[in-house]
Order: sequence, then C-alpha cells, then structure tokens
Amino acid sequence: MLSRFITQRRITFTAVAFASIIALAPLHVTLAQDASTPVPPEIIPGSECITEARDYNFLSEIFATPVAVEEYVAPTSVPDGEPLDKETETEIRAAVREFIACSNSGEVLRALSLLDDEYLRRIFDPSGEIDPDTANELLQTLATPTAIAEDQLVIFNGILEMVKLPDGTVAVVLETDGGLPNDEGTDVDLFIFKKVDDTWLVIDAVNDIDDIEAGIAE
Repeated sequence: MLSRFITQRRITFTAVAFASIIALAPLHVTLAQDASTPVPPEIIPGSECITEARDYNFLSEIFATPVAVEEYVAPTSVPDGEPLDKETETEIRAAVREFIACSNSGEVLRALSLLDDEYLRRIFDPSGEIDPDTANELLQTLATPTAIAEDQLVIFNGILEMVKLPDGTVAVVLETDGGLPNDEGTDVDLFIFKKVDDTWLVIDAVNDIDDIEAGIAE
C-alpha cells in the first residue's frame, strides 16, 4: 500500500515496499484473528490527514547522517507479542487511519511525516550515496499536492492483527485494497509503529507478509 502511494508520486522504492499479493489463503492460517474487529471496506478520505507536512528539504538532513553499521534484516513473519492495552489500541487504530488518510490525500510531505527518519533513510538511500542537492530535487517534485483518481484510492479493509513487542513498539497487520491496479486481490502488509513523543510513527514495513510466512513470496 505504501509503495502504491509513493510510486504514484514518481519515487521507486528500492527496499520495503507494498504491492499486490498472489493469494490470501495462507494468511488466515498463520495470522491470529482475535485482535481484529470486522469492519466494512472503507475509503478513508484525505481530509482526515491532519499531520503537519515535512519541509521539502528534510531528506537532505536525513541523508547527512552516516549509514548504520549494522545490516538491516527485514522481518519474515509477524513478531510474537502481547495484546495491547485499550489506550494503546485506540491510539494505534487512530494512527493507522491517519496513515491511510494521508495516503489518499495526495499530499506526500504530510504522509512522509508519519514515517520514522531511519526508515526513510533505509527506503530512499540505504547505501548513503545520495547527495543533499539530489535529495532536495527529489522532494521538490513531491511538494505540490496531487489529486488521486478515485479508482486509485486505498481501501481500508481492516486490521487483522496487532501486538505489542518487548521494546514497546507495535506490530500491525493491515489488509487494504485499491491504489494502483491489483488484479490479484487485496494487500496484506506488516507495519511496525513506534511512539515518538506523542505520535506513532512507522519504523518498518514489509509487503505481502502472508506470502512471506507461507514461503510463496517472489
């Protein structure tokens, strides 16, 4: 789902991205369903995206930070964790809703404000090769809000699972549809949220987590 939003704005992810899935059957075997509340599919309007937009040159500041020494390893399954308390669950549901709303808003700099700096660095410049000028040029192409066609809006089908991890982060499995044409069905993706000050930010994400767990991901 995230990649559909970004690639519609002329950026190609080189790392963690979201795309169409092959089949949904394995998901319902491997993912716990008791954490989810069935909801009808919904297009969350962009008007619910109220987060403040990032400054257009923020990427150059992120890229000025040295690349982490430790090699990143993407999750290959939904992490084990504990049930969320009611307050955290409410906050996470609100964070997910705003994230999808920002994906539907056409305002890229608002949506990017919901992503952690380290995660953005890993997506855009994992090897530390992009210079500040190039980073600024990249973001300038995204600064102007762009209306998203109705048939490319992300449809929220619901949260399938969410657990609190030992370090205080929260793993969330979302089912969405829409965005760029997906003839194979819905998307089931893993997000990891971390609370920074008073905001839950995405610090990691893995596309097609159901396929990966089932061993059928490409």
